[in-house]
Amino acid sequence: MDYGTGHETSFALFLLALMLVRLYEPMVEEERSLVLQVFVRYLEVCWKLQDTYRLEPAGSHGVWGLDDSSFLGYIFGSAELREQTEIPVAAVLRQDLPPTNLYFMMITRIRQVKIGPFQEHSSQLHSIAMGVPNWKKVNSGLFKMYEVSVPLPRGVK
Repeated sequence: MDYGTGHETSFALFLLALMLVRLYEPMVEEERSLVLQVFVRYLEVCWKLQDTYRLEPAGSHGVWGLDDSSFLGYIFGSAELREQTEIPVAAVLRQDLPPTNLYFMMITRIRQVKIGPFQEHSSQLHSIAMGVPNWKKVNSGLFKMYEVSVPLPRGVK
């Protein structure tokens, strides 16, 4: 069995459907709550399943990919940090990150499942940390990368 960004995207679309049928109101606070509570809990369950059943990534770009199993957590996490200036982007290079935001949680997870130097097993994340000046640019760049890296279903023509 495998797990990957396609599964993650399906869950995000499910959350969007809940908004569209008005189970949740399309307000900033409701959306933030969905991401920081429901989506984070979803990630934690997925991580537990991946560890328990040793699920392989569904598709890998190797060291040139952002993350073999997840992508949206980085987008949501960088969005969480985009308006503040106290935490520099390079802070993710610290070994022990506090679980104060989703981006740090994602980096911590990578360090738990990968071995070796961070810059070798996660070169994209390392390059972002070293070369992108602020979280706003990280967030916009990740959106662009997501559009290219994660194939979304297309309508039949």
